[in-house]
Amino acid sequence: MINLIKANIYRLLHAKVTYVILILAVLFYLLGFGFMKIIYDAYEPGEDEVVMSEAEEPGDTSVTFTYSDEYEHEEVNSYKMLVDMMGTGMITMMVGVFAAIFTDEERKSGFLKNLPKAPRGKRKIFLAKSAVVFFYSLVMTAVLVAASMILAAIYHIGFIYDTKEYVIFWGKHVILLTAFGTAMMAIYEIFRKSIPVIIVALLSSTLVNVITVIETVLVMKNIVPEKVIDLFGYSQYMIITRSSSLIVGSDNATHVSTWIVGFVSIVIYGIIGSLIYRKRDVL
Repeated sequence: MINLIKANIYRLLHAKVTYVILILAVLFYLLGFGFMKIIYDAYEPGEDEVVMSEAEEPGDTSVTFTYSDEYEHEEVNSYKMLVDMMGTGMITMMVGVFAAIFTDEERKSGFLKNLPKAPRGKRKIFLAKSAVVFFYSLVMTAVLVAASMILAAIYHIGFIYDTKEYVIFWGKHVILLTAFGTAMMAIYEIFRKSIPVIIVALLSSTLVNVITVIETVLVMKNIVPEKVIDLFGYSQYMIITRSSSLIVGSDNATHVSTWIVGFVSIVIYGIIGSLIYRKRDVL
């Protein structure tokens, strides 16, 4: 098992998708920070109204930003912005895309030809990839946090979170990212093509909304009691849902449930993926 993990990490370090997804994640973060910084620098304290353009003729469009007396204009914080970015589910989806492409490339590269062919050995191949997804999630998180620290140093931005709670926040995200990547690899073993899995990963947020609507309709039609949905509704236990609902310093209930959802999801999708993997020709 250790040798399989080492072999996959070696492949990870030599795969283009490893760096492409990582660079894209950092670029999205930096571009978002830069855009918000431009907006902040354009604001002049004391102005009640800033007119961006004026309508010269009927039908022309004017864009006006109006600030009330109660408006509090906060400086852009690189740490908070990264936390908010994680809440969008973008990084979760990108790890899912990585997992799909990384799994697809192992067949194209001939990596599997020299690996164990026995059912038990084939199961270990899948589980080893889950360990690699964990490693990649850890690297992704570390790089993004490092980027936020560099921006904080450049723009003299203060750290606004409790250190322990901040570390726990990222620990939970690493587990959820690993769970989502493992889920995408399990789905890949069904289709054996990366495109359907990439589509599922990119539409995961939409899927959450669809399931939420279905659960709402079931309650409105009195088909399922509201208390049952509140306790067992699938939408609240989906990986992408837990990822988007995380905040630094979550309450105990959210804290415990997130760990449970993350670890249980890894176990379930790991079992499903390895069972499919061992029963089919992996080459």
